[in-house]
Amino acid sequence: MSAHNNLDPPPSGEVGPYRAVEISPPFAHLPQKEMTRESPASSPALSRRNELNSLTNGHEFQHQILQLKKQQQLQQQILLQHFQAQQQQLAEQHEQQLRQHLKEL
Repeated sequence: MSAHNNLDPPPSGEVGPYRAVEISPPFAHLPQKEMTRESPASSPALSRRNELNSLTNGHEFQHQILQLKKQQQLQQQILLQHFQAQQQQLAEQHEQQLRQHLKEL
């Protein structure tokens, strides 16, 4: 007879006739490489490209701001012209009403 019969629970660490085995990831034995200045992701060429991209994005952003400011100035000029035209029209209407009122007296 064996050390334990089939009705008894298996000893710790055993499953049936087999022993439990710890499974590790397939690449766990390889050293982990950290991203350093020498790695391709932080290479000087990539760093310069990122700087150029941010400069380009910065120039595009400044250009957009300049365009928006110009557009805003044009809109303000148009609004001012409309306001002045309406003010002139109201002044003329008021003058006509005063003349009409004076004629009635």
